[in-house]
Amino acid sequence: ALRTVSRHDMKKQKLGTAASEATDAPSTRPRPRLTLDSFMASMAAREIHRRHESNTKAPTLRDAKGLPPCDTYPLTPCLVIDEDAVKFNVNSMFDFTRALNDAEALHNDDDGDRWRPHLKTTKSSRIWTILIERGVRRFKVATSLELEVLIRTIRAFTDARSRSRDCEEIVTYDVLLAYPLASPAAWSMLEKILKDNDCSSESGPIRVSVLVDSPDAFREVPDHMFVFADLNLGMNRTGSTDIENFIYSCAEYFGERLVGVSMYEGQYASESSDGIHDTDHGLMRQTSCDSTYEKFMSALESAVSRCKSSQSTSKANQAFSTSASRGFEVLTSGTPSFVPALKSKHLRKLASMGLTHRVSPGTVVLHDARGARQNPGMFQHACFVLATIVSKPTEHLVTCNAGSKSLACESGNPAAFVVNHPNWVPMSPSEEHLPIFIGDYDEWQRVKRGDHILLVPEHACPTVSMYSKYVVKNTVADGERCIQGDIDARGRHFGFVNALNS
Repeated sequence: ALRTVSRHDMKKQKLGTAASEATDAPSTRPRPRLTLDSFMASMAAREIHRRHESNTKAPTLRDAKGLPPCDTYPLTPCLVIDEDAVKFNVNSMFDFTRALNDAEALHNDDDGDRWRPHLKTTKSSRIWTILIERGVRRFKVATSLELEVLIRTIRAFTDARSRSRDCEEIVTYDVLLAYPLASPAAWSMLEKILKDNDCSSESGPIRVSVLVDSPDAFREVPDHMFVFADLNLGMNRTGSTDIENFIYSCAEYFGERLVGVSMYEGQYASESSDGIHDTDHGLMRQTSCDSTYEKFMSALESAVSRCKSSQSTSKANQAFSTSASRGFEVLTSGTPSFVPALKSKHLRKLASMGLTHRVSPGTVVLHDARGARQNPGMFQHACFVLATIVSKPTEHLVTCNAGSKSLACESGNPAAFVVNHPNWVPMSPSEEHLPIFIGDYDEWQRVKRGDHILLVPEHACPTVSMYSKYVVKNTVADGERCIQGDIDARGRHFGFVNALNS
């Protein structure tokens, strides 16, 4: 992170230019292009970015178009979503999984059968409706509020569809609450949501499953609820590392209610984070993931064999019986590793075992800056923060009003990139300010207070969660007539066990 330089340090080291000199008036002296390194050296900073120097370059933003100057933009900072790009990204996921199905001779009429998107990225019923309209039927959520909003969204969509003429097909939806429930209040809230929305029946149109990652949680799961076994493949957040024995224990306890296993190999995300077009990092990621998948498959095959053996209990047999295995799901991979997972020769064996392999990337729907490095050329940027230039504090620096309370910063610096300005380098933000370095002096002079810029966040998921509404990108200049969407699944439920059970 950029070290803060006090005014005393500035005077002591005779660095920078007085703020009164930082005007828009043209300079009479020649101004050579200043490099970021020389600027930061003059500012006495020890480190520019937490990541490698090559990572200060913006990803290719050819699919992200800027905005024309106008006087009708909304208050900034403002979340902007390109819904056309959202639709493009959803179609791209369908096309990719369909191509893999064809290559593996897995003839499946359901284009989206291999994809269970994680909705923690988008948190918006309006965006989720786009997914549902396209044919996504399986989802993954992180919070009880996301689950409740998703159920309401599905209900609204199916009710509207039932009133139309093309309502003959009965569609079922499947939702995984992909976060371990470890308190009575959490279980009570889940039960309340399912009861209030008539989702407690095992045969209803919306099936809800939960994760378990410890035998201690087995008895907490209600009898009507389906279960995924949570496995730890090295990410070390949640899940059991004793893969074979834990799968067997889950099958022995839950029987047919064990409908899948879930794992997230996110520890390999960083292996492609520098070098936008460097295929070596992609190969490293594929190799690392394949090694992990090979170990997993060995443990899974042993667990399935034990369940089917004559020594197994009847419940363990039920979990992997011929009828149950058709619906048994092996869920892997977020945005960084879904491509290696779907290409893995080891995970392709799942089809021959009668099991279904799905992946759960969610960020691909909005495609942030690091997603452009992890999966270059596959998707379009759909998530932006509209910001305003509020100050030009010194030469080569401008400041916009999208700080750490408007832009997720947990992934390090730069926290975003500027559309149409790949050579502008956002620096370390404070709560309400984001300084941006502009190496070209003439370009810096052309920037005016009040100018609007579009930022592509490094990490979309927590950025989206900071806003209650978004503006649809192609209407952002329409003033009060602009189209808005709600981020209605942000935040958390609040309640107590007694109140929830009453």
